[in-house]
This record gives sequence, structure tokens and C-alpha cells, in this order.
Amino acid sequence: MHSTDLAAFLHSPYWEEFLRANGQSVERSGDALYLQGTLPSGGSYWRSSRLPIDDSWSPPPFTKNAWFIRLEPLAELPASLSKFGRVRATDSVQPKQTLVVDLSRTEEEVLAGMKSKHRYNIRLAERHGVTVELFHEEAPQHYDRFWKLLTETATRHTFRTHKEEYYRHMVATLAPHGKAHLAFARIGDQDLAALLLITHEETATYLHGASTDARKEVMAPFLLHWQTMQWAKHHGFVSYDMWGTNAVQTEEGWAPRANHPSAGTTRFKLGFGGEVIQYPGAFDLVLKPIPYTLYYSIRRIIRRQSSF
Repeated sequence: MHSTDLAAFLHSPYWEEFLRANGQSVERSGDALYLQGTLPSGGSYWRSSRLPIDDSWSPPPFTKNAWFIRLEPLAELPASLSKFGRVRATDSVQPKQTLVVDLSRTEEEVLAGMKSKHRYNIRLAERHGVTVELFHEEAPQHYDRFWKLLTETATRHTFRTHKEEYYRHMVATLAPHGKAHLAFARIGDQDLAALLLITHEETATYLHGASTDARKEVMAPFLLHWQTMQWAKHHGFVSYDMWGTNAVQTEEGWAPRANHPSAGTTRFKLGFGGEVIQYPGAFDLVLKPIPYTLYYSIRRIIRRQSSF
């Protein structure tokens, strides 16, 4: 499994259409998509995620007035990048690590690669009568169901979501092209879990998930992912990208990072088997050193104050 085969949807024309519909300023350089960001001081920057960068790369012409370019490369940055400016590590926008399940295997092999507890929970959900619905081009009609579960999940686990319009535009823009899909696990007429799937080329990416606190004993999310994997496999996708884990390697294999807020989510994802993919992280290529230094200093002060 090569990281270059993953997350290509971030540079697709469909993703560009979504970003524009969401009011974001984007430009393209070759196959790579760049998003413009504005700074409180009036400056601007550009960022691009999951892109290959080698010795032939140079800042695109449209970035010439930017203070910096935030890059999240697929592999380590080449030393030659320093000729354009100072390179400074910064916080990642996209996950630095993910788990990818190989769907090119048989269903029996995929199941065998899971933790035994996950296989048990899939069968348990089936015995409890959990059913899974998948929606494709018609997904926008079911968006409100997904948003309801997502806001409930965010409130329960105290994490921030994008604004409601962000997800609505994503589904409304990508679903008609067959690139965004909503899946729901339910009992009767009650939605218990949902996920938003993005498909592109040979990869199906689990981008967002949500669940209710009700009927947890029926293990609905396990069956939801398994049947979504089955659908993806049957439609020619060979990778199921879990889109974000925070695991460390131990003598027994990969395990959730201890005491990390996402430990439970990471444990859930690791249980489906697959390969852990690591990315280098995010880096700012500083094009205008003086304003960037001022920006970075103010940013540190604000973060220090918000931590109290």
C-alpha cells in the first residue's frame, strides 16, 4: 500500500467544486489543489495536503504574495525546498496517521484480518436485527439524518465540527457525481450510527462518523462499517481508508496512544485490521520571514492564553 494511492480525492475536480461551493478560494498547480487562507493581520497563505513534493517542486506563481505555504506532503520534504525559504514544522490539518483495510482480498480474508471481538460484534449486531442503508446519488435527501447524529456525537464527546453548511455542501456537491455516500445503521426506524464515505479512484474513505448513545449493546457501528466495506469491495474499490488514527507500535503490534482523547476511536479502527500509514506532518514554507515571525509570535501568545 502506497500513500500516493490514498487521499487523492483532496485534489480531484469534484473536491475543488465542493470547496468553491463552500466559499473557499482555491487554485490548481498541475494535479495539486491549493486553498487560500487569510490571517487576522490582513496577510494570506496557501495550503495543500497529501501532495507529492520532490526536487522539481517550486512555489506556484499565485503564492508570490503569500506569507507562507502550508504543506502536508506524502513523504519527507526534500532538502532542496530550503532554497525557497525557511521550513518550519507546524500543526497538521489532515491526520498524520491512518489505517487502511485492503479490500482486494476476499471477504473471508478481510474478516480474518479483524480482531476476533470485532467479528463477534458484527455477528451480534446481525442477531439484534441491525440493518444498514446506503445512499449514493440520493444522499442529499438524507443529509439531515446524518447531521442530527453528528451534532449529538460532537456534544457527547465535546469535539468541534465544521459548520453545518460545510457538510451539506460536501454531500450536495459530491453525491450527484457518485463521490459522496451516506450509510446508516438502524433498528426499526431509529438511526443508531452513520458515516460519510468519499470515493475516488480505487479508494473509499471513511471521512466522518456519528452515533447515538442509545442501544449501544447492539454494536451497530461494527456492522455499519463491515457492510460499507462489502459495498465498496463489490464496486471495485481496493482500499478502505479509516482517515485518522493515533496509534503507537508496541511489542504486540499497533495500539492506541495511552491517555489520548481519541484512544477509543483508534482502538475501534485498529480492530478492523489493515495497515497503518504514517505521514510526515505539516510544514510552513516561509516566503516572507518578517510578517511570518510576527504572525507566529502572536499565534503562540493566543494559544498560551487559551490554554488557561
